[in-house]
Amino acid sequence: MEPVLNVNNLVVKYKDFDAVKNVSFAVNEGEIFGIIGPNGAGKTSLVEAIEGLRKRSGGEVCVMGVDPLKNRTEAYTKIGVQLQETAYPANATVEEICKLFSCFYDNPVPYKELMAEIGFEGHLKKKVRSLSGGERQKLSILLALLGRPQLVFLDELTTGLDPSARHEVWDTLRKYKSKGISMVLITHFMDEIENLCDRVAVMKNGEMIKIGTPQEIIKAFCNERRVTFKAAIDNAFELFKGISSIKDIIQHNDNVEIIADSDSIGLEVAGKLSEHHIHAVDFMVHQANMEDAFLIMNEKG
Repeated sequence: MEPVLNVNNLVVKYKDFDAVKNVSFAVNEGEIFGIIGPNGAGKTSLVEAIEGLRKRSGGEVCVMGVDPLKNRTEAYTKIGVQLQETAYPANATVEEICKLFSCFYDNPVPYKELMAEIGFEGHLKKKVRSLSGGERQKLSILLALLGRPQLVFLDELTTGLDPSARHEVWDTLRKYKSKGISMVLITHFMDEIENLCDRVAVMKNGEMIKIGTPQEIIKAFCNERRVTFKAAIDNAFELFKGISSIKDIIQHNDNVEIIADSDSIGLEVAGKLSEHHIHAVDFMVHQANMEDAFLIMNEKG
């Protein structure tokens, strides 16, 4: 099956500055594809060029057979866009905005149905100027889904939403994913990547330096495991010196922390404690997550 989005050697330049450098990737049907990277990595420039909102300096973009830059009208029957920043008429009501945007499509989703799905009921008569930041964010998500798109671009999806509202939005996206809708998600929330994305691309200095599942990205940048526990041990370094995967041991009185690059370090440490009849409490194995990987990626410069 052909990908719904193909990007080949995309370049975006601002005078002499290369914001996006020969980026290539594809997004499959029903896939949520995340894009992460530090501020200034080129994420927004990349996505705006794919959407046809920014002129690209080189490369090709194909959305289900259509180039959004050359045929925006046809492309926009296939894609939905939730921008990082929006400017709706301040004195318009939410219902007026929804009715206006519904007119742009031949077969829009009933906006009241969408409002219920994302927990936005009861706001129809509110004026845009009176909406909170989180409410404006929900409105922009609703409008991105209104035209029954096959591919949706979501830039900083849940900024300004409280935890309950974030999970409501996540559930809505999972529902649309189950219908075969594809999504490109740009976010700084690493838990969003882990909970929603099938694959994620890491951008840095305008380049896409790694693409993989969240677990593959974590392993590429941060393959460490930490084991922590409390036990009466005279010398933890001596006790665990036979475990080759250990990179560091930190001991303060009965508190021990072991850092290793092995998935089985928990079992190995527990085995060694059992072998020497040492009773440990509060024994925990901490696995790295996307936030750990992101921080390490940034530290590497």
